[in-house]
Amino acid sequence: DLHNLLRQLSTKLTELSGSVDQEFLSSYRVHMLSIQMEIKNLKLEVEKGEAALKSDGTVAKLEAEVKWFVDECDRLKIHCSSMENDCKQLTDRLSALREQKVFLSDQLKSIMKRNRVLQAEIGYATKLTKNGELLSASTAGNLARSSVDTLNKSSTSTEMENRSKARSTSSQKSLQRVSKNG
Repeated sequence: DLHNLLRQLSTKLTELSGSVDQEFLSSYRVHMLSIQMEIKNLKLEVEKGEAALKSDGTVAKLEAEVKWFVDECDRLKIHCSSMENDCKQLTDRLSALREQKVFLSDQLKSIMKRNRVLQAEIGYATKLTKNGELLSASTAGNLARSSVDTLNKSSTSTEMENRSKARSTSSQKSLQRVSKNG
């Protein structure tokens, strides 16, 4: 009897495990079908949302604005680089003009000094001739010395002019480079 009972128990267990397996598989199939349906519904919703976004006018408008801003940014970058080049050229020209100003100022000062000396000599000579005096030897010597001094000053100013001309030549070259670039 015990053997029969064990056989019956083993068959009942096998039947029971088979029915449990079938129940599990059927519930698993039902669950998987519901998940597949849910995934399919979600995909449809995503496709609808994408279509709505594509057809939405505000999105298209915003994309157009973004494109305009990108184009404007590129245009302003080009404009900025040309302005920087212009500023560099103007700076070079300003430097050349400053050098030229120094040169012309030095020249003007030396010319004004020579002019004052010559006016003083002319004034002295006119004063002597107005009084009707003849030039004595000492007065003639003084005039000669003042003429020599004037010539010495003139040679000193000539040296200054030569230095100024050298500066002027370099500033003129700078101006020519600037005007060629401009």
